[in-house]
Amino acid sequence: MHQLSSHHGHFDKKRAKEAECESPLDLVAPPFPTPPNLKNIISTRKKLHAVQNYISSLEYNHTNVKYFQLRRDRGMIHLVNTAKRIMREALPIQCVEGVFLGVHLTNGVSELLRIP
Repeated sequence: MHQLSSHHGHFDKKRAKEAECESPLDLVAPPFPTPPNLKNIISTRKKLHAVQNYISSLEYNHTNVKYFQLRRDRGMIHLVNTAKRIMREALPIQCVEGVFLGVHLTNGVSELLRIP
């Protein structure tokens, strides 16, 4: 911390506090979730478990901030592009984003019955 001279009083204390706030903290970046590689998993149950673990690792967005534009009426291409963006940015998600991710990540799992 900076040395304070006594003749500046309050001003020096304020500057010292500002400098303290500006100093870099030893913060560690949160872990970046890695999407599951389902090609290496044989069991459908294990594939679904891996997808669920990945979706859960993104955590829930408890704020009112919408990070992604979600249009369920725009078709599969929009859904896939949105899911890829969610995976790329790895921000907290809400339920519909989780559905987009689940549909995209399990798209190649032929054993699943899809009901539109």
